[in-house]
Amino acid sequence: MTTTRSSGSNRIPSAERRAYALACLAMAALILAARADPIAATIQGDCAPWDGAAFRVNVPAATLGVRAESAFVSVSIWKAPHIATRTTFNFANGSSAIPDSGAAVLWSKGGQAERLRGWVTFESVSGDSPVDGSFELTAKSGARFTASFHATWLTTRMFCG
Repeated sequence: MTTTRSSGSNRIPSAERRAYALACLAMAALILAARADPIAATIQGDCAPWDGAAFRVNVPAATLGVRAESAFVSVSIWKAPHIATRTTFNFANGSSAIPDSGAAVLWSKGGQAERLRGWVTFESVSGDSPVDGSFELTAKSGARFTASFHATWLTTRMFCG
C-alpha cells in the first residue's frame, strides 16, 4: 500500500480508500446473500424427565443435508415454554451445561438417538406464537448441523406429572 506523508501523519490515497470501501461493501453483500432463510420446524409441549413442563423443537434432517437414515434433529428444553428474552442453551456432552435444562438429539428413522453437543438460541418462546431461533450442533462423528429456524406450534396436549 502506498502512503504519503502530510503533516507528520500517514494518509491512504483516496483511490485506495474507495477501493477498500467497495471491497468491504461487496463482502457484506456476499455475506448477506449467503445467509439462508430460516428452516421450517415444529415446536410442541413436552415433559421433562421428572415430569415437569418442557418443550421440544424438531427440525427435519433432510433440510439440514443430513444422511438419509436420519429423520430429525430434536432439541428439548426442560422448562415451561415461557422465555421472554433471547436465551442460549449450551449442550456440552449432549446435555445442557445448565443442569437439568435439556438435550439435543439426532434421531434416525429407525428410532436410534445420538446425543449432540453445541448450542441453541431462542429469540423468545411463548405458547401462542411461532418461535425463531438458531443452533450449531455437532455429532460424535464430527458432523455439524447449523441453521436458523422458524418453528410453528403443533396442537398436541401434553399431560406431565
